[in-house]
Amino acid sequence: MGQSPLILAALATDAVSGLQVKTAVAISSNTSGNFDSALLTDVNGDSFIVRIPTTATAGAELELELQVLKSVGAFTARLGFEVPQAVGETRDLSSGNRVLVFKYVHGNPLDARRLSATSSTAQSIAKAISAIHSLPIELVQNNGLTEFSPAENIRLRVAELDRAMQSGQVPAVLLQRWEDALSDVSLFKYQPAVVHGSLGYETMLERGGEVSGVLNWERVQLGDPALDFAWLADEDNELLEAILLNYQLNRPVADGNIAKRAVLYSELEWVRWLVHGYAVKDTIIVEDAVKGLQAMAQAAAEGKMPPLTASAVAAAAAAVGSINIIESVSFIEQDDAHAVDSAAPTKPIDIIDENDLF
Repeated sequence: MGQSPLILAALATDAVSGLQVKTAVAISSNTSGNFDSALLTDVNGDSFIVRIPTTATAGAELELELQVLKSVGAFTARLGFEVPQAVGETRDLSSGNRVLVFKYVHGNPLDARRLSATSSTAQSIAKAISAIHSLPIELVQNNGLTEFSPAENIRLRVAELDRAMQSGQVPAVLLQRWEDALSDVSLFKYQPAVVHGSLGYETMLERGGEVSGVLNWERVQLGDPALDFAWLADEDNELLEAILLNYQLNRPVADGNIAKRAVLYSELEWVRWLVHGYAVKDTIIVEDAVKGLQAMAQAAAEGKMPPLTASAVAAAAAAVGSINIIESVSFIEQDDAHAVDSAAPTKPIDIIDENDLF
C-alpha cells in the first residue's frame, strides 16, 4: 500500500520551509504505481504536488526529470507555458527515497472530444510544440541526454521490429508496410531537434483554450520532431494536418514528411507494447497488443491506412477499382503465439548510412 496523503503532506512540510498544508488529496495517474503522489493546498490557497518514487526505475526517472526541468525552467518565458518547478525536497526515512515538492501546474488534460482542427487549442498545441523544438540543443547535450541521428533512429526501429517478428504475432501486411517505410531514405531526411518524447492528452494541459502547461519531461532527447506528433496520428487526419500547418508556420525549417513519420511511430507503438508484454511475461498486455495489430492489419488490407511512402501512394492509386487486396492478405491467428507466416517471408531492411540522409 502506498503512502497516505497525510504522510505525504507531512513530508512536504519538511521539504518546504513554512508550508502549512490545509488539504491533501491522493493523485492517481498512468504511472502504474511507480509513484506515491498527492495534491496539496496550503492556507494561502496555493497548490503543490508531492511525489515519492516507489521503485528504483521511478527514482532514476524522477532524478532525470528534475535535472531536465532545471534547464527547461530557464526558457519558460520563451515556451509560453508552465513547466513543473521543484520548490523543496527531503528524504522519506522509512524508505530512504527522495521526496520532491513541485508547484502545481494549472490546467486540465486535453479533451479529445472538444479538440477540433479549427479550435484555438489546436493552434496553441502547434505553437507549444514548435517552442519545444526550438529549444537549444545544448539543453540535451549539456545534460547528457539521449541523442538520435536519423540513421540511429532507423536502426532502433528496425531492432524493435525484429524483436516483435520473433513472436510471430505481427501480420505480414504490416511487416511489409513498415519495412518499406524504414527502407525509404527520403522519409527520414529531417533535422534532429529537442523533442519532449511523452506528449499526449495527459501531459499537455489547457486553460481557456490555450496550452497552459506541459508535464513529464523525463524523456527529452535530441531526435525526430515527428515523435511529438505521434499521439495525434490516431485522431482524424484533419486535426493532425491543421496542427502541423500551424506548426510549420511557426517553424519553417520543419520538413514535409513529419505527418508520415508521426503515423509510422504511432503504429509502431503497438510493436513496442507487444515486445514489452513478452518481456514482462504479461499475457494481458500481449493479447491487447495482438488485437491492436490485427485491427491495423485489417485496416491496411482494406486500404484504410494512409500511405507512408511515395511508392505506396502510387501503388494505391493504381490499385483503386482493380483489385481486392483483402483476399491476398493472410493473418496470424492470435491463439498461436509462435506461428510464423512462412508463405510471406519478410525482406531484410538495408541499414541507412548517415551520408544518405543529408
